[in-house]
Amino acid sequence: MGERDQALLESLVAAIADDRRVDRERLAGHLRATVMLLVTKMIGETGIDAELLTRRVASAAGMIGDDAESALLRINPDDLPLVEGKLPENIFAVADGHVQRGHFVLESSATIVEDGPDQWLEQLAQVIDRTGLPD
Repeated sequence: MGERDQALLESLVAAIADDRRVDRERLAGHLRATVMLLVTKMIGETGIDAELLTRRVASAAGMIGDDAESALLRINPDDLPLVEGKLPENIFAVADGHVQRGHFVLESSATIVEDGPDQWLEQLAQVIDRTGLPD
């Protein structure tokens, strides 16, 4: 390799290693958009699993604090059959056309717990935004 080629190669390596030439914000934005698109697509393709939905509702019921307190579960009409007969006795499920598939709203006298893919995606986006790119 000639001196000129060696100099060009060293210049190229230095340019690649130089952080000033990389728009870190733009790269971070592209990475965020890519991750969010892939995860959104993955969530949409998995469908609604009755066992998982029931476990999520039971977990949310545990956040209410009092096992004896009654709570109203608002759930999409298409998801209602997936949880009927599988919920704790103090949880009463009702169909609510305003709740998206895979989501639910659990309401007690003092607490409201919402869960679903939109909340998961928002939490993921917040984590991505806080994390940033490695140096």
